[in-house]
Amino acid sequence: ELFEERRRVAMTTTTRVGVGEVREFWNATKLGAFDEASIDDVLGRAMVVSRVPFFYSDTLPDEKLKGIDPEDADRAYGQVDVLVVEADGGRKASFKVPRPHEPVLPSSTTHLGIVVGCEIFEQPASRDLIFDLDGINKIMTIREGEVCPTALIRKLLYREDGYLRHAAPGRKVFLVVNKVDTAGKVEAVMPRADELFHPALDGIILTSSEAGHPIVSVDNSRDRIAAIVLAAGGSERFGGPKLCRAVDGQPLVQRAVMS
Repeated sequence: ELFEERRRVAMTTTTRVGVGEVREFWNATKLGAFDEASIDDVLGRAMVVSRVPFFYSDTLPDEKLKGIDPEDADRAYGQVDVLVVEADGGRKASFKVPRPHEPVLPSSTTHLGIVVGCEIFEQPASRDLIFDLDGINKIMTIREGEVCPTALIRKLLYREDGYLRHAAPGRKVFLVVNKVDTAGKVEAVMPRADELFHPALDGIILTSSEAGHPIVSVDNSRDRIAAIVLAAGGSERFGGPKLCRAVDGQPLVQRAVMS
């Protein structure tokens, strides 16, 4: 839509992506040594062929395109109005918990979208539905063949060493629930998505990969009290506010809230 408004828009990845996926929708454009003039030329040609450019650095033997370095993405961002970066691949799975080196974010990132497929709320857990199910089960137990409870999805999404470690001043963070393709899906998914509110998020949105479907915002602004943590008391015998005392660097009240 931005491209149709004659905005300078480009896409890229900092990981790898299938050749066919790119060439079906976008204008695959190989970038060598970073050159501002070449970016201008690419954007000009994109308007002529009416396809959004997708920057990559190399073609790999497994029919994958290697993305560009985060530093080059930062420089490319300086030449465009909008740069959309796929920073973490899930091999078409609907749900993923990032590994320690993921996602690979450029420092110039202004909006971070945590994307999950709505099937995670509906379908029994499987290796096709969840990326690296065995690896996740080393952290928390997901019962294969059973639908994941929302509370478990929430804990996995918002782990301190996961996506939210990339929250930063000036950077907005959204949960994006994809494949919500019908009005019936919106109605079914909305209550589950509503339960995934987190104070570090700027919003939750329901989207569809199919053209013509509206983006739906999950508005739970009136229902943001999820729990009440009792933290009062003088702690006179303890000698000070007990819940403010740090254990392993974290105040007890914070540990209670995060639990």
